[in-house]
Amino acid sequence: MKTELAIEPGFRKIMEHKNKFINDFKFKLIDSYVTESNKNYVNIIDLDCYMILFKKYKVFLFNGTGFQLGPGMVYMFLKSQYFQINLLQSVTPMSKFYQRISHKMYTSTYFPYWLSASLLYGEVKQLMHDMMIWNNKVFGSSLSYNLKTEADKKLIVWRNWYSQYYEGCYEFEKKKDQLEW
Repeated sequence: MKTELAIEPGFRKIMEHKNKFINDFKFKLIDSYVTESNKNYVNIIDLDCYMILFKKYKVFLFNGTGFQLGPGMVYMFLKSQYFQINLLQSVTPMSKFYQRISHKMYTSTYFPYWLSASLLYGEVKQLMHDMMIWNNKVFGSSLSYNLKTEADKKLIVWRNWYSQYYEGCYEFEKKKDQLEW
């Protein structure tokens, strides 16, 4: 997986794909969704899905190109030579610590319904597993990262970008245990 903020000057080079078919599709999406007015709020995700046969042969299945727009909306486009699937996930705050999460999926017309329903079920199941982690998260005043790994470096950049949407939360969490009447 690769991820990059749209405001980074070299993000187009990082998002290049070796498959011309996928690369053309990906940059058509990027040119459609990333503009000068919104690039500060867009994080781009790129991932490839492969199947390994007999522990030897690596077969490309599809590429996923995602756009996280602020804290509450993700567009994911799955593309292969055989199908296209578009996913939309939105998060709507309803009240403090209560959110409505919505998933919408659009597939190629010839894509079997049972398969798209299975994929959507898998997405919801993954979200439920993530919720178990979020609900048991322990917050600390300092985070530790292994800066020797590329993944942790990207995680720091992503968290710093994401934190712009939650200014003041740290102060709120510090005060929640105080008894102020």
